[in-house]
Amino acid sequence: RIERNAVVRRSVLFKGAIVRENARVYSSVLAAKTVVQTGALLADEPLESGNVFSRVKGKSVDTGLERLGAIAADEAVIGGGATVVPGVKIWPREKVAHGAVVDADLMWPRFQWS
Repeated sequence: RIERNAVVRRSVLFKGAIVRENARVYSSVLAAKTVVQTGALLADEPLESGNVFSRVKGKSVDTGLERLGAIAADEAVIGGGATVVPGVKIWPREKVAHGAVVDADLMWPRFQWS
């Protein structure tokens, strides 16, 4: 469900995903029951020109894409006013704090790469 004044572009929303008022979601994937709270931003373009990088097994990898938003797994919650930078992955049931800036993957501790 996309609420009033929310913006969703080039994104995939699975069943039960919610984008609240004034949130902006670009080139992202929101899995089942993910919630993007009011005023949050899931950005898709890097601050500097070039491709988006994402972390894979602890290493920064060039995705080959000029635009790539966040990938948020089932039941993730992006807090109001939070910003998620391009290429970030958010694991199931993770919660992003209100107003936070997320510039690294959020995942369960047992899955973090050394």
